[in-house]
This record gives sequence, C-alpha cells and structure tokens, in this order.
Amino acid sequence: MELKISRGETSIVFDFQQPTAVHSLLVSDASEEVLWEIALDRAAETAPASSSSAVPVLSSGFVSVRVPHGFEKTLGRALDADRERYPHLSQVVYGLLPPGYREIVEAKELTAGQTYCVLIFGAGLDSVSDFFTP
Repeated sequence: MELKISRGETSIVFDFQQPTAVHSLLVSDASEEVLWEIALDRAAETAPASSSSAVPVLSSGFVSVRVPHGFEKTLGRALDADRERYPHLSQVVYGLLPPGYREIVEAKELTAGQTYCVLIFGAGLDSVSDFFTP
C-alpha cells in the first residue's frame, strides 16, 4: 500500500498509487488524540450480537509463532480473496466520508503548522502510516 499526501486549496488529500482495499483510516495529532476516524461500514456487521458477556483476555509475551510449512501461501490466498470484498479507494479527502464507510470520530479542524499522523489499515495485513503538516 503506497500513500501520497497532498495539500489542496482547502483540504488534505490522501492518494493511493493504485485503488486500494481500505478497512479503516485515522488521523491523530502529536498528543495521539484521534481527530478523524472512519471504518468500513460492514465492520459493524462483524461485531458480536451481544456485548453484555465478558470475553476472557489472554496476556502473553510471545514474540513469534511457528506455522506449518506452506501456511504463508494459504494465508496469502485467503487475504487476496478477502481483499476483493472491500471497496477500493484511489483517494480520501480529510473530513469527507467515502461511500461505504462510517465515521467513528467526526473530523476536527486541523491547524496549519502542526504535524499530524495518518494511519490506514487495508484488507488483510496491509497498512501504511505517514506524517503531514497542513
């Protein structure tokens, strides 16, 4: 996933080199406050039907996991198939919700001269992050 950030006359534009399967995008400031967050609308469909029951959380300090020989290829094929279910975006403009996405955190105004970070999660294991200053 390759990202180019540009400044329009009145906006910040996140351009992808080629149409990209995007799951979610967030913009934060230096204090890590989230200033805008969007996610694929279908993400709500995968949420548990009831959040009233507790889910155990495992704490572990493992660094790596051994997987069977050839698993990488199987995982790659599954991720490629999953990637086709996502909308493919060529561009996202800060504050404008692309079709098929929902806004988790409403876009806040960006301040000229401040540095911000954008973090984008794609389908499967794809992700990209970068810093920008409006």
